[in-house]
Amino acid sequence: MRPAKRVAACLIVIAACAAVLLSVRDRPRARPEEGRNHAPPSPDVEILRRRISAKDQVVDQLLAGELSLAQAAARFKCLNEDPPHLRVPIYLWPGKSEGEKVCRQVINWIESRYQSQGMTLSEAQAAVSPFERELKRLMDENGEIHLPPVE
Repeated sequence: MRPAKRVAACLIVIAACAAVLLSVRDRPRARPEEGRNHAPPSPDVEILRRRISAKDQVVDQLLAGELSLAQAAARFKCLNEDPPHLRVPIYLWPGKSEGEKVCRQVINWIESRYQSQGMTLSEAQAAVSPFERELKRLMDENGEIHLPPVE
């Protein structure tokens, strides 16, 4: 094959490849979830969604001054324990008593919310300082935090 014919053949192959690539590029792509049969989320996922929503409502009430820190913690404790197979491992929070640990969980929840709303860590920590003071006051008064019954 003469060099001119080789160059012409290469150009034809390159043009054909470019045409294929351009036609594929413009074709809409299927999303990964399309065409697949996904199993619905397990019932536990819905339970956890409801728990998160309920905890957000408790924090809303605490921030609005409708609940004390101890009352909010008592509600968190109930939510943490239901259902038993999805119990929150409260030992992850520091503290001498379960009440103190759950109060710290509530304070962490508020701090995380503030950070998710755009506050820096230091701003969020400053915003939760009244709750830290309330926790300290409760510990100073009783030595240990006893959560009130949930109404």
